[in-house]
Amino acid sequence: MSNGLAASADSESPAAQEEVPAYSWYSADLHEMSGPYLRGLGIGIFFSTVNLMAYGIGSPLIGKLNDKLGVAAHPEQMRYALLVCPAACTLAALLLWLGSRAREASAEG
Repeated sequence: MSNGLAASADSESPAAQEEVPAYSWYSADLHEMSGPYLRGLGIGIFFSTVNLMAYGIGSPLIGKLNDKLGVAAHPEQMRYALLVCPAACTLAALLLWLGSRAREASAEG
């Protein structure tokens, strides 16, 4: 007899197969950077930071840019405010990469 939790954790279930590609790239990097004993803490800090930045800074920033660009009068200007999102993702990727290099350097030295 299996419950819903066991079925969702099963690697053969469709839900698990859909989640793996979406979460595998940064989860692998975070596991590598945090080491074997701090993986849970690393993932927790990462998700907390991402959510705080997205909800606390990202949404108001895009709203403020929309106001400055006059999106109420010209809705096509919203595309420029939304360019902040990929720029922020690029910056986050750069910071993760720099963090992994700093960790490698401290492990070697």
